[in-house]
Formats: sequence, structure tokens, C-alpha cells
Amino acid sequence: MQDIAWQEQELADLRVRVAAFPKEMETTVAGEVKAAVEKVQTEGKFRLELVQKEFEGARNVLQGRIASLETVAKDQSAQLAKLNEQVEKSYSQVQAIAVKAVEGSAAKVASLAQPQQRQGE
Repeated sequence: MQDIAWQEQELADLRVRVAAFPKEMETTVAGEVKAAVEKVQTEGKFRLELVQKEFEGARNVLQGRIASLETVAKDQSAQLAKLNEQVEKSYSQVQAIAVKAVEGSAAKVASLAQPQQRQGE
């Protein structure tokens, strides 16, 4: 009899557990879903922050490179202007030398021609 009473009690306990199981399962599933969503959101936020930091770092490097290249371009532009000025000066000097050479050559020819004219007279 005692076994039957014990088995009836166990059956009653199991029926109570079976009746409560859907609610317990729903609560457990909802808790696990919430935990999974929070985990995914946290990982997503972390990855987003990491990508943003990588982007900022790359942008800073590129901005530094751009600034450096702008400085080089500015320096080269100034150097080019200076070289153009030197070319203009050199051109003027070459022209002056050429004029003097032509004048000197003409004077020499003229001086050589004058004695021949005197001899021919």
C-alpha cells in the first residue's frame, strides 16, 4: 500500500511538473533569447567601435601623408619658381654675351677692313 501511495504521489508531482513545463520552458527560452540578443548586441557594438577606431587611425595617417605631400608640393613649387628665375637671368646673360660677341666681331671686321681700304686708295 505504501508503494501505491508513494507512486500516486509521484504521479501527482509529475503531472504538476508537466502542467508547469510549457510556462517554465517559455520563461527559460525567453531568458536565453534575451541573453543571446544582448551578447550579439555587445559584440556588434565592440566590432563597430573597433572598425571606427581603425578608420580613424587610417584617416589620421592619410591626413598626415596628405599634409606632407602638400608641403613637398609647395616646396617644389617655390624651387621651380626660383629655378625659372635663374633660367631667365641666365638667358639674359647669354643674350648680353652674344650681343657683345657680335659687336666685338663687327668691330674687328671693321678695323680689319679700314687698313685694306687705305691701301686700296
